Amino acid sequence: MNDRVQRSGSADPSGPATPSPSWASVTVVVESDAVITVECVGELDELTHTKLVVALDEAVARRPRKLHVDFGGVSYFNASAINALLSARDAQRLAGHQFGVREASAFGRRLLAFVDCDLVEPSRSLVGEEARDERAVDDAGGSSLQRRAVSVPDRRTY
Repeated sequence: MNDRVQRSGSADPSGPATPSPSWASVTVVVESDAVITVECVGELDELTHTKLVVALDEAVARRPRKLHVDFGGVSYFNASAINALLSARDAQRLAGHQFGVREASAFGRRLLAFVDCDLVEPSRSLVGEEARDERAVDDAGGSSLQRRAVSVPDRRTY
């Protein structure tokens, strides 16, 4: 039986059990041509995993060097979400690019490690890596602001 069950609104607590409604928000954040983060919030299950599939398909199609999925706001996920993650991971690996999941709960990290999904430590933020790379260039050759305009990340929520 589904462990996420709530009783119907009847006064009788032994009334019929109904599945709780699932809710999820998945946002694709394009930091640069090379870096994309997919931010997930809520429950990723058979009712909501299509949002994750669409977002990951869009992200992979952009061919970023680094694709991270932020599970910091995910309260529950099942095999449907894991399948979507593994498909995106395989596509990134095939293209020779990086993929990783970060900010998953302790249980989520164990589960994702078990199915060989790449995990990224929270301290290894893609934005942080790119910023360190930019600082290294800046130290050697001047301000990056002189070379390119600062842009706001492109965000799309599903």
